Amino acid sequence: MEKEIKRQEKEEAQMRKLQKKQQEEALREQKRREKEEAEVKKQQKKQEEEALKEQKRREKEEAEMKKQQKKQQEEAEKEQKRLEKEAAQLKKQLAIQKQASMMECFFKSKKDSGKLQKPGENNSADDPCNDNEETIPATTSKIDSSLSQQESWVLEDLRRLSTFPELYYSFTFTLTKSEGT
Repeated sequence: MEKEIKRQEKEEAQMRKLQKKQQEEALREQKRREKEEAEVKKQQKKQEEEALKEQKRREKEEAEMKKQQKKQQEEAEKEQKRLEKEAAQLKKQLAIQKQASMMECFFKSKKDSGKLQKPGENNSADDPCNDNEETIPATTSKIDSSLSQQESWVLEDLRRLSTFPELYYSFTFTLTKSEGT
């Protein structure tokens, strides 16, 4: 019996040893799996961070491109407005110069009509101011008639009017005011 007990004890010891070995292996396997899972999670986190970084970089680039496009569009609109303003100013100046030129022609013709022309002398072919009077607008005619009534105006005053639009407008305002009284 003693032999039997010893054999049983020996078998139990081997069983415990085997169980301990299996437990250690299971524990090692569990740690290995946990380590693998941690590594996989770490890799996923790294990939997510990189994807997020890339997305932010793209969004930043897109925002910068939109900003540049908006700036370019604003500059183009600004330039367009400036060109339109310049063209309007030029058109206005040309109209004023044309008006001054017409008034100058009017004064020349009034001045010349005051003098007696010699018989056979005809300056009408050489005079660039002899345009068809039907083309002169009604406003021009009113200004011309007002100017003919005021003899104090000289050609130099009219030339100054063509270079300073503010004077021209104050002049026309004065003329229309004086016609009303």
